[in-house]
Amino acid sequence: MSLAIQHAQAEQQHAIDADAPLFVQACPGAGKTHVIVSRHLQRPSGALRGGRALVSFTRTARDQMKARCITEGHPELAQFPHYIGTLDGFIWQFLVSPYLTLPQPPQLLESWAQLAKAEVKLGTRAVPLSAFTFTLDPDALREDVDKPGEKSSATRTMSDSPYPWARWKKAVLECRDLWHERGYFTGHEARLAALGALRTDPRRMAVPLCSRFTEVIVDEAQDCSITDLAILDILRVHGIPLVIVADPDQAIYGWNQADPARLLNMRNTLGNRTTLTGNRRSAPPICALATTLRTGNRPPDISVVRTSGPAVHLVPTKFGKAGKTTHSRTGQDLVELVVELAERHHESDITNPSVLVLARKHALLPPALRRAEPDSNTITRLARAHQCLQAGTTKATELDQACQQAEQVLLGYWYPDQTGSITRICRTVGLSPAVLRRHAYAFLLELPMPSAAWASEVNAHLKAWWRPSGAAPGGGKGLLRSKIASIGQQAPQHPTTRLTTVHQAKGDEADAVCVLLPDDDLITRWHTGNATTAEEQEELRVLYVAVTRARRLLILSVLEGSIAALQDFLNRYQVPTHMCH
Repeated sequence: MSLAIQHAQAEQQHAIDADAPLFVQACPGAGKTHVIVSRHLQRPSGALRGGRALVSFTRTARDQMKARCITEGHPELAQFPHYIGTLDGFIWQFLVSPYLTLPQPPQLLESWAQLAKAEVKLGTRAVPLSAFTFTLDPDALREDVDKPGEKSSATRTMSDSPYPWARWKKAVLECRDLWHERGYFTGHEARLAALGALRTDPRRMAVPLCSRFTEVIVDEAQDCSITDLAILDILRVHGIPLVIVADPDQAIYGWNQADPARLLNMRNTLGNRTTLTGNRRSAPPICALATTLRTGNRPPDISVVRTSGPAVHLVPTKFGKAGKTTHSRTGQDLVELVVELAERHHESDITNPSVLVLARKHALLPPALRRAEPDSNTITRLARAHQCLQAGTTKATELDQACQQAEQVLLGYWYPDQTGSITRICRTVGLSPAVLRRHAYAFLLELPMPSAAWASEVNAHLKAWWRPSGAAPGGGKGLLRSKIASIGQQAPQHPTTRLTTVHQAKGDEADAVCVLLPDDDLITRWHTGNATTAEEQEELRVLYVAVTRARRLLILSVLEGSIAALQDFLNRYQVPTHMCH
């Protein structure tokens, strides 16, 4: 066993054994999930009813932790009194829902888009409530509403109306409050309620948690918003032993009010600290490059599973319009070149190396791959759901969201006067959610490929489709009338190649990663160290997350004029590079 592996294992064991409160700073590929679950498996509570909470940000991470408990022969560690779930679920289950007194059962939504007819109306104009983002100042316990993006359909609708933004914002809050009074919460409202209650009577909420959990482990804590950190800090002050696992250099959700400075302040309050520097993902050249993007003067992380790897490839690139990206000297399509390089440098036991092509912004991707507007019209959302079902590589969470969109369309036609969530409409009309899900899946599957005349084709299927007892379609109510916006094609140019943004790829990895870098100013800030604003510093963290997705080969796609200075900079830091002429 190499010294690098021994050192990484010793670091992991220390993180498993150390007492809470504890801050674990983990590099990319450090095996955080292994450490968290091993801590859970190896440190059973001595108390009769004492449990442990393992809190993540994604359902995928939650499912992985539950699955490992089961495969290790301890399914009881995934059950009461333990908790394995998301941060949204933890806040809702332990800090909000037990203290609500509402006339009907409250419901936590992923977004307001899950509600039928949740629209903000002013005059003759209507904008989906899901088009707006709510923010919260946890210090003053004051919320606000952000304007939608300048190019969004919501902004176009509001611009065409006679009402100023201040009036629209008032209408947004009034609309949200009406749904809130009916028992609907999103993560924002749940956090607002939790923080308000904790500030009012913290002991009432902390005592039940203290009696149930010996510690609460929060993974990927760099993704916490300032409100999340405020909630966790109150729990810490009132006796909840916290284990915070994070990499502040991967904090890339400033738009969601994540704040690395507040995270570091919390680190200073926890007392015990440990680090994980053994990178079980990336080759040494990638680790060496990544350290040039980090804060402080820490040495490169130790590549545990690879002793060597190909040099970082630099590709002089022409970034054309409509996402057309080519090698600036040969004119070859960039993705084709990246696939060729990945196959040339793949490891002997890998026949089809996986490839990620990452952009910092959706605008750099081909139009077919750009993010859909959250406030798109119903027919466009249904077309994307159909596309998702037909892809064949859809994740379970994406398939669930696609079926929910079809369910909303079916319910909107069958029961045009019903409003609210799918769950509540089903309860009101006496329809089995399982029956609805089966028909939604089949309905999506039966639809033809989207086309210019798709609305009439979908409507014909709606009229001919099975109807539950009690359904009462009302003429043209619930039928689709709009045109489809661009939904693109998700099929990759190569079966193991994916083009996406850095934020969407967070948590992923691939044998070869190509990062699109069309911004001369960003590269200048990188090699001069002159990133002064919070936005500029986050841009470098986004780049850090991008390059650390690579296992073996890293390719940087750079404008011709910046490539020489970047190569000189990397060579000074002893990062091996190769120019793709």
